[in-house]
Amino acid sequence: MAPRVVPVTTRKLWASRIAPTLLLLLGLAWFPKWTLDDAYILMRYARNLADHGALAFNVGSPPVEGYTGVLLPLLLAGSARLGLSPPVAAPFIGAVSFVVTLLALITLLERWRLRTPIVAAAAALLVSYPIFYTHALGGLETMVFAALLLGAVVAFDAAESRSASAIRDEYVSGHGPAEPGPSTKPMTPHVRLAVVLFLLALARPEGSLFAATAMVVMILLTARREESRPAMGRLFLVYGLGLVLPLAVYHLARWGYYGSLLPNPFYVKTIGLAGSVRGASSALDLFTFVRRFLAVPILAVSLLALPRLAGWRHAGSRPQRSESLSRSERATPSMTDASIPLLIAFGLPSLVTAVVYLGSNLTMNVSHRFFAPFLPLLLLGLAWLSSTLLANGTPRRMGTWVSAGALGLLLIQLAYNVRTLATHEADAARAYRTLLEDEHIPAGQFLRRVVPEDEWILVHIDAGAIPYYAERATIDFGGLNDRFLARSHSLEERVDYAYSENPAAMVFTSYSWDHVDHGAEATAIVSDPRFARYRLAKKYRTSETKFASYFEFVFLRDDIRSADESIAN
Repeated sequence: MAPRVVPVTTRKLWASRIAPTLLLLLGLAWFPKWTLDDAYILMRYARNLADHGALAFNVGSPPVEGYTGVLLPLLLAGSARLGLSPPVAAPFIGAVSFVVTLLALITLLERWRLRTPIVAAAAALLVSYPIFYTHALGGLETMVFAALLLGAVVAFDAAESRSASAIRDEYVSGHGPAEPGPSTKPMTPHVRLAVVLFLLALARPEGSLFAATAMVVMILLTARREESRPAMGRLFLVYGLGLVLPLAVYHLARWGYYGSLLPNPFYVKTIGLAGSVRGASSALDLFTFVRRFLAVPILAVSLLALPRLAGWRHAGSRPQRSESLSRSERATPSMTDASIPLLIAFGLPSLVTAVVYLGSNLTMNVSHRFFAPFLPLLLLGLAWLSSTLLANGTPRRMGTWVSAGALGLLLIQLAYNVRTLATHEADAARAYRTLLEDEHIPAGQFLRRVVPEDEWILVHIDAGAIPYYAERATIDFGGLNDRFLARSHSLEERVDYAYSENPAAMVFTSYSWDHVDHGAEATAIVSDPRFARYRLAKKYRTSETKFASYFEFVFLRDDIRSADESIAN
């Protein structure tokens, strides 16, 4: 069968591809260059892998899996080996992932032969969403996961439609179904899908659930179409060698290396008996996310359903595009053919992931970063639903009214997105960058200068940029990179642990300039008699008014202070 070709006019190309891509690139060029503190954790793992061959937070100590997805650390380590530092490579990878997400969305909508206005509207919404710029340049794996998730949908649809097209061609040609026998259908689409699903599983732990579900649905779907035994054998071979075996080897290797089935952040973010309050907080975050970015588009799509609800489905309808489709176009699978398999393969794991999120403590959920990767999927679903509602036409008067209303709602959402991008998101990123440049980065550089290489430091609780620039073994009281602190322990045990490595320096975040003020745990550590051996060496504050009450205190052990007379109070 010849590859599916959809004619593309110059106007359509500009509306659905070139214009949105140019706007995206302009937005990325304009948005403040910033890095989230947690991103420096991934960069530290990447640097240690590139420089020391150890995918660990502290080289020489028992490794702890403090990241959520190995793919980005591997990419950053590879970039470091090529001479591109992780702080430079991370935003570049995020920006590329944003562009890939946009192109994947457009590709799929055009493959489904949706109307150009719907494609353009979905692309415009994706490009305008402010949180994507925050995450593209923030240094975490959010946009990488989003790009691979939507890429997996594209690959799944391609693999599914190849089989459906072959069957449909047999009927359209007038020969009926082919006789049973050895299949000659190429496995290339399945190979692509297996590779994308493997990368998706490496991007975030949730990716494994999506990969497993999509693989099972694809195999069952292919088997249901009565493929020949040789074809099914090749299919099992593709997914076995391209997905199952590599993932099995990887998880066995990481289990042996880290000694734990689940990454350390799972234990930090998973709620125990006190989950009701934090679960309510996650539910509120999800509600806010939907209200800000999805409520108006959902309302616009619901408006398109009014003609059908009012009983105007057939009366006065315009001629439908399907009536003028050529024979070859009728043979080409449309979005309807893959809607149910896609919904199962990606909707089901999305629902499970949402339930898990609602039962977790989503720390550092900056700009809805846990929910953001699923926004392109939701846009895809809304575009599909819009096209379905418009498939049977509406009366001319009603159609004009409905279209105008939907367009007005779309413009409202676009205006809100642009305003939020230009004010809240950009200002927040700029303020956060100033905070790190004034406090965290100088604190880390100071510790690198005064603390001997064989000594430990303790960071409570912002253990990202400070350990990255200090380049010293670190006790992370945020718990992400410490197996002991990630599990529940008494306050007394945690205070004892703070002194277990006799750290040369202790760094505390504080909400007061006069004394350490960062919760009961920090107070207990500095109130312990053993803290008498430490003296305040530096205090850092930022000029950014948004963080006027956010400080970093650096305490040094007495012998470290006496070794460097240049240290002033």
